[in-house]
Amino acid sequence: MQIDQDIYEAATDWLLMIEDDPTVLESAAFERWLYASNVHMTAFADVSDSWDTLAPAQLGLAAYCLVLWRRLAGLWHGLSFPAPRRAGFALASVVAFACLVAVYVTQEPATDTPVYYSAALGEIRTIELADNSTLYVDTGTSAKVLQTAENRIVDLEYGRVFVDVNGADHRVFKVTAGRMAFTATGTAYSVRALDVGYQLDVYEGTVEIRRDNRLLGAVRAGEGARVTGHAVSRFAVAVAAEIAQPDWTRNRIVFTATPLMDAVGEFNRYSTKKIIVAAAVLQAERITGTFALDDVDAFIRSVAVVAGATVTETDTRVIIAKSP
Repeated sequence: MQIDQDIYEAATDWLLMIEDDPTVLESAAFERWLYASNVHMTAFADVSDSWDTLAPAQLGLAAYCLVLWRRLAGLWHGLSFPAPRRAGFALASVVAFACLVAVYVTQEPATDTPVYYSAALGEIRTIELADNSTLYVDTGTSAKVLQTAENRIVDLEYGRVFVDVNGADHRVFKVTAGRMAFTATGTAYSVRALDVGYQLDVYEGTVEIRRDNRLLGAVRAGEGARVTGHAVSRFAVAVAAEIAQPDWTRNRIVFTATPLMDAVGEFNRYSTKKIIVAAAVLQAERITGTFALDDVDAFIRSVAVVAGATVTETDTRVIIAKSP
């Protein structure tokens, strides 16, 4: 479960108040907040469990700094420290201030320099972006990333990208392509440039589709859409329970009763040795199975067995023909 930083900070506020006054634990205000959402309960449990061993990695840098700063502020009010404690407090204050500055810098990355990414034929790249989102760049893809104070933008020139968005950063995240914009906050989705139009697959959260800033619709997890002009055609997307991302990001492809020509088209995107289906009768043959994208030979062997086909190979081509 991904929890927004604001909720962690609210949980931290409540725990600090309970430390100062244990009766807050039974107050109506605290109970209303706690039971308003399962997310609130999870965040409060996370903060409580790690209270004695707080670290940025556990609560996030912003919540960690908030705790450090407020604890120091609490020590300061109404206390008279001897010299050694004053020195220690001064040092801790410097640490807390530096921590808060680090949070500010982390949340405000460079605003005017796009970063360009591409993947060569057969290559799939995984990139950690400045906002802690993850960008997957598919084979034969070119895109640029621009992060400003208001927006996080992945501009797709051609090919396909998948983004696993860091929802703790509340700036708008969108993938743009030509006149299209696919906008989401705290979600996971892929966008592919087709010969005509674009394809969107949503694995987590919700994505809004816009063309020339006109809203065409919203697509939820487990759904996809093909967009041509202003027309949106929806379809179902298989989302695995254990991992919300497309198979190609893990170097594999899954076919379920897929026409052979479509399956061949996918493999041809990743291989320098092109597959040609020479017999028209084979083109509609249905293929089912899971294959590694870099193992064309295994795919060809499977097709030969299932379709009863013959295979002829040269240095640059694999020709699939109907057995006599």
